[in-house]
Amino acid sequence: MTSLSRTRLVTALALLASASVLVFGWVAWRFYQERQLSLAVQIDRLTLTSALIAREIDAELDRWEAMAARDDNLGALPPAGTFLVFDSNAIIAVRGESLAYYPAIATPEVHTDDRLIRAQAAERAGDLDKAIAGYRDAATSTARTPRAIATMGLGRTLRAKGNAREALAAYDELAQMDEARINIDGHGQPAPLVAYRERRAIFLAQGDSAAAERERARIDSALRGRMYIIDRQAFEFFAPALGSEPYSPQLLARADAVTTDLWPRWRAAPAGRSLAARADHAVATVWRPSPAGSTFTAIVAPVDVLMEQALNVASRLSTTLALEDSDGRRIWGETPPSEGSASVPLGDIGLSARLRLWLIRN
Repeated sequence: MTSLSRTRLVTALALLASASVLVFGWVAWRFYQERQLSLAVQIDRLTLTSALIAREIDAELDRWEAMAARDDNLGALPPAGTFLVFDSNAIIAVRGESLAYYPAIATPEVHTDDRLIRAQAAERAGDLDKAIAGYRDAATSTARTPRAIATMGLGRTLRAKGNAREALAAYDELAQMDEARINIDGHGQPAPLVAYRERRAIFLAQGDSAAAERERARIDSALRGRMYIIDRQAFEFFAPALGSEPYSPQLLARADAVTTDLWPRWRAAPAGRSLAARADHAVATVWRPSPAGSTFTAIVAPVDVLMEQALNVASRLSTTLALEDSDGRRIWGETPPSEGSASVPLGDIGLSARLRLWLIRN
C-alpha cells in the first residue's frame, strides 16, 4: 500500500470514529432529554395525586377531632387509639389503648387527718409503738388517700419493729386499694404496686424466694397489662421487677413519643394536629379544649391507622407513600427511590410534615 493510500485510510477511519462519537452523543442526549421529560411528567402526576391523598388524611383527622369533641367522651376511637383528658399540669383520665406510662400524673390530694399527722410525727421521733398505734387508727379513715398513706406507714413501722407477719398483712390490705395513690419522691404511685414491692422485699429478706417471685410477677403483670396510670419515673422505679421477656418496644416507643414530643405540644397550643415517631413506631394526634372548657382532650393512634384510607387511594393510583418530618427525615412508610419522587408539605391540613410519593414500579 502506497503512502497516499494509507493516509486516505487513516483519514476515513478518523472521520468514521468522529461520526460514531457524534451519533452516540446525540443518542445519549436524546435519552437524557426523554428521561428528564419522563421524570417531569411523573413528578407532575405525583403532585396532583398528593392532593387526593392529603384530602384523605385531612378527612381522617377530622373524624378523630369529632371523636375528641364528644361531650360524653364515650364515642368510638380509632383502632388502637388512646383518648386522654388532661389539664396544663397532668393527665386526668384515659380511655382506649393504655400507654406504658404517661407524661405527668396528678399528685394525690391529701385531706387533713390529725391522726395521720400524729402518727407520722411519732415515726420521725423514733417512737414506733406510738406510730403503729397512730397508723392503725388513721387507717380506718374513709378518705382514700389518707387511708392508703396510713396503711403504708403501718406496714413500714411494723417491719421496722421486726413484726414481718403483720407488716405483710398491712401491705396485703394496701394491695387491695386499686384506686389509691401514694406520693413517693414527688410521684403518685399506685398503692398496689407499692404493696407488691414492699412484700417482695420482706420475702427476700426472709429468704422465701418463691413468695418473692410471686410478688415480682404481680408487678410484672401490672406493668405489661398497663393496669395503672403511671408516669415515666414510676415505670422506671418498678421496671427492675420485670422478667426476662423484653417489654413491648412499640408500647415503649409510643409512651416515649407522647411524653417527650406530644405532651409539650399539647401544653403549648390549645388545639392542633401532630405526628411523632420513635424506633420505627409513628403516632398521630389531635387535641382540642374539652366541651367543659377547663380541660383538654387528645386522641393518639398509630400512623398506620391514620394512613389506611390514604394508602387505599395511593394503591389505586399506583403510588407508594411515606411521611417525613419538616427536616426531611422519614418517620413512616417505605424508603423512597433515589429519584422520581415528589415531596409535598402538609401544612394546609395542619401537619408540620411532608408527604413523599412515588410511582410503583411494575
